Amino acid sequence: MKSKTDVNTEGVGGHAFREYAATSEYSGGGGGGGMDDILRRLDKLESQLESKVSKSDLEILDMKLQLNSANQTADLKSFISTELAKLPTEDRVKSIIDDKAKALDLATKTYVKEKTTSLHNKLILWIIGSGITISGLAITTYRVLFK
Repeated sequence: MKSKTDVNTEGVGGHAFREYAATSEYSGGGGGGGMDDILRRLDKLESQLESKVSKSDLEILDMKLQLNSANQTADLKSFISTELAKLPTEDRVKSIIDDKAKALDLATKTYVKEKTTSLHNKLILWIIGSGITISGLAITTYRVLFK
């Protein structure tokens, strides 16, 4: 026993079409029709799609996408070059860093080298002085205890 159920389905490109799906006691009675009905509806939908979109439409769309992509690439290159031009040069960055180092009174290599050399010399003098003092104490202790 077959009945016809009215199903409203949205078609391609926003055009609605009505489809009558045949139901039978073998299809579960869900109103969607059997496998043959689904295949028939799929074939009908494919033929509608083929008639709506042609190969030339796809080629035109492809050309438009390529043109749009090329325009966006050119715009992006222009934007990047404009923004890069705003950045300071290497010499300008060096002068900014030097000015900031002077303002913060940071030590330079030569200053650090001079200070470390001076401290090394003082350390050597202290070692020599301590050695002479210990030697003098040892000699004095020897004379007092053994003479």
